[in-house]
Amino acid sequence: MKEQRPQHAALLSRMEATGQTEVPLTDPDCRMRRTHRTCDLCYNTQIVVEAKSKLIVEYDVTNHPFSTASEYSVTSR
Repeated sequence: MKEQRPQHAALLSRMEATGQTEVPLTDPDCRMRRTHRTCDLCYNTQIVVEAKSKLIVEYDVTNHPFSTASEYSVTSR
């Protein structure tokens, strides 16, 4: 554990400097999200599909934890 202290101190400094509340170690762009029964590191994906042909006409992938902002940005394009 003593060997990991400098790494953890660097992560804590980065969090304080950027205002982040979490730093995922496996993928720095993903965010902790609530799933059906637990929490997991995820992305937020919104897809717009044309009803008749079922083709994807627009998509958006973000690390924002809430869907409402993404839904608005996808449908307003």
